[in-house]
Amino acid sequence: MSVTYEIKPAIVSKITTALQIATIFLALLYKSVTHDFGYYWVIGLCWVTAIFTVISGLVYVSRGIRILNKSVAEEAKK
Repeated sequence: MSVTYEIKPAIVSKITTALQIATIFLALLYKSVTHDFGYYWVIGLCWVTAIFTVISGLVYVSRGIRILNKSVAEEAKK
């Protein structure tokens, strides 16, 4: 079975990427400077980033399943 389809980035994945960069930046900043901002900000951002990463993964899995189901339906018509 050959499926030709172009996967376009989802908005949630762009937000996820920005959150991942911000999380790394804040974690490194937290380790390198005096602790002017709270530890709980870093932990909270880690959790938000993790949630968005899972949501982004689920979006791409659901898109993939939809593409494969569409492909199988087209194969059945032939």
